[in-house]
Amino acid sequence: MRHRSIRISCSALERGCSPTSPQAPRNSAALSRAAPAFGRFFDTAARLGVAGSADGAGALEPQREVPPHTPTPDGLILAFQAPMFSLRATDDSWAVCFPYYFMPVPARRQVLGNGVTTELAVLSTLVAADSGAAGASQATILVAAAAPADSARHVALWVQRLGVALTPSVALDSIGTWYASPSTDEMRRLLVIRHLPQRVVALAYVGLPGTFESNRPPFRDLLRTLAPNRCAT
Repeated sequence: MRHRSIRISCSALERGCSPTSPQAPRNSAALSRAAPAFGRFFDTAARLGVAGSADGAGALEPQREVPPHTPTPDGLILAFQAPMFSLRATDDSWAVCFPYYFMPVPARRQVLGNGVTTELAVLSTLVAADSGAAGASQATILVAAAAPADSARHVALWVQRLGVALTPSVALDSIGTWYASPSTDEMRRLLVIRHLPQRVVALAYVGLPGTFESNRPPFRDLLRTLAPNRCAT
């Protein structure tokens, strides 16, 4: 699935935000003060076909004429209520919430190469300074959900694709079962497996050193919202 990427640096969001510590307006009041700038941003994203952007533009500036909504792919529902997006399965088996400055790319419900029907979505974080040649990049979050009956094949696929190994969760977080890439790898990778009543959800987090550390707190915040039916608070 091809899509156009829109990179947001923290310096573009508000004064006092450093590339190594991404910040943005954290609540509806702060976001309202920044509405004109972010309305234009969401409008541009919507015209490029980024899912959810038309909702953001309309919520921030109701008087603005926004482009048509980009349909959410089969199996997923994407909604925006400032300052958060919610993404959930159409059967309410799982849901996550994440901030407006993440760029969501719902990929739809599909059968993967392992024969498992999976709901997929990819999220891009803020841009932050990293160790790469360009000096800055976004981190990427993958959400992949499958039925509990397919748990073994589902988990095995993502462990193999990401090249990660089981890691004691106590060292990272108490939520879910954690896997991590070797510390010597240039690209940092985490995989968290969460078991819900109707889904086994794999959440991957990938980024270069620098942006990986800067954007990890929002990734953990997203983990805490994962729940059946609607986001946990």
